[in-house]
Amino acid sequence: MNSNILSKIDLTDTFDINFQYCGVLVLLTKIDGEFYFVLQRRAKNISQSGEISFPGGKFDKILDESFMQTALRETEEELGTSAKNIKVYGELNSIISLNGKVIKPFLAELISKSKLKPNKKETEKLIFVPLSFFQKTKVKQYNILLEIKTFEKINGKKKYLFPTSEVGLPKRCNDVWNKKKYPILSINIRILLFGELQPD
Repeated sequence: MNSNILSKIDLTDTFDINFQYCGVLVLLTKIDGEFYFVLQRRAKNISQSGEISFPGGKFDKILDESFMQTALRETEEELGTSAKNIKVYGELNSIISLNGKVIKPFLAELISKSKLKPNKKETEKLIFVPLSFFQKTKVKQYNILLEIKTFEKINGKKKYLFPTSEVGLPKRCNDVWNKKKYPILSINIRILLFGELQPD
């Protein structure tokens, strides 16, 4: 590769402006000697309301020095506990969601469940699900169909977004590049299918 091109690439910035970065804690706690996942149902008046999720949120370039700090800060806000009450074991593999978010998850343990005071503005309620549930229960899988296209249709006419012919790509690349079913394996679905696990 041309060294002049390499000299123009800023390798210090790992952020892609097209993605939103989030730090999340895959949070576990021990109850009667068994590990439980700590999940939350998101409050009604915030984005993604009603969804069941791990605690976490958006990376803030001003407040956060790392994605782990994001995850801890957001968990403190949502669950009303201190970072001192959380032991982080390490970072898990990043996930790029279908809506363009890069999820940076960290495996962590909540030391004391009694110190939780959920923020009602963000968290409707907490849900504790035993790890054994996911080991024993067969999960129902749903799919969505995604297409990668080089054009969009406006008033019935194709407007090409990517000039395939100009960059020398073959004709087969002119329209649909990929058409594939993707599984959605959501903990939200798992919990909703087994409502008896949701405490009143």
